[in-house]
Amino acid sequence: MKIFTKAIKFTFIALLMGLSTITVHAQSGNVLDFDGVNDYIDIPYNYSVSGSTLSIQFWVRINSNNGQRQAVITVGGKTTSYTGYEIFANPDGHWYIEVGKGGTSFIEIQGPAITYGVWTNIAITYDEGEIRFYENGTIATTFSISGIISGPQFPTRLGAGNTSGAANEFFGGQLDDVSIWSNTLTQVQVSSNMNNQLVGNESGLLAFYNFNEGVANGDNTTPPVNTLNDLAKYHNNGTLFNFALNGDNSNWIATTSLPVNLVSFTGTNRDGVNLLQWSTASEQNSSRFEVQRSENSNDFNTIATVAAAGNSDKLVSYQYEDRELANVGKYYYRLKMVDKDGTTKYSGVIFIKNGSSTLATVYPNPARDKVTINLSDNGLLHTKALLTDANGKVLQRISINSTATPVNISQYVRGMYLLKFKDGSSVKIVKE
Repeated sequence: MKIFTKAIKFTFIALLMGLSTITVHAQSGNVLDFDGVNDYIDIPYNYSVSGSTLSIQFWVRINSNNGQRQAVITVGGKTTSYTGYEIFANPDGHWYIEVGKGGTSFIEIQGPAITYGVWTNIAITYDEGEIRFYENGTIATTFSISGIISGPQFPTRLGAGNTSGAANEFFGGQLDDVSIWSNTLTQVQVSSNMNNQLVGNESGLLAFYNFNEGVANGDNTTPPVNTLNDLAKYHNNGTLFNFALNGDNSNWIATTSLPVNLVSFTGTNRDGVNLLQWSTASEQNSSRFEVQRSENSNDFNTIATVAAAGNSDKLVSYQYEDRELANVGKYYYRLKMVDKDGTTKYSGVIFIKNGSSTLATVYPNPARDKVTINLSDNGLLHTKALLTDANGKVLQRISINSTATPVNISQYVRGMYLLKFKDGSSVKIVKE
């Protein structure tokens, strides 16, 4: 039976990942190619990371279905009982996460179907009662579970499983941008992380590996570039095993992502029309953008096609007006970017509230001393709101960590103020 390679908090780890303004970098810089034969990385056990992980996110490109399980990330393990988890590609063509609760077997949770040969963003979050499995920024699977048990102090393993200490179930493909978090990421955060380059000092970030080491497709054997650097605060670096470190395989290689550099994607509701706007910094052999819409953030349908520039090294702007709006509180949108050779990639997901629908209300309003931000949707949980004066000067940055958040306004003079939320909405406040 396999030993999962890293310990994890009894409250579990969520595998990461996952906006309104985005930079589609995905695999910017180098990525690491695993040969599917014996390549893997071990990251030392660190309780500060393993003992409190609630979310994990990464970019992955799997080469093919080889008829075997291919483990991407392994944490925890089996000694006298089964603990921890493993994220793997199954021969049935689906992603899976396998978790342990201290019993005599693992619980397997099926995720989305695998698209072989295509970069995919995977994120998994856990909140003490439910695992959420995200693919490309949207929820693909939810599973109710509690009591996931931390395993022994094994290292985290990337690219392979672990049976009695030996690496197995080797992964064949490329991996990039693995991040581990101490908080349960929201869908907005998953989508933002999916499309923005992390720095390493983000709030809640426990570990971050951007895989930019080495010379792409070059000779990395002398001296051997066999360390995967952790850019977050604990600097929990990984060690590469069995990589050739030379050439186009089993080495640090250049990305083969879609040649469209999307620098922004926003949406607003204007006079009953949802206006979508996006821009690219550069394009190479791009064919088209398919505008896709959903009412539940999971099931998307293409509603329009916009021709791409094809080849450009300058800023190009696009827009589409969605006028076919039903009586829906909010719509979710994403872009499917299609290259001339058929390669595709998705943007992050944004949403637009329609009509008078709002995710947040403020009461009492007018008020003298205090107002309360009341959420009607969890989409704004764990985000920040800005309180500004009528001239736009920021007076407070308010952390929204519950459905009812009090805000003290007693120190301000009478007049009009504005609360601005992460989703782009705002509420006027009258101070008496």
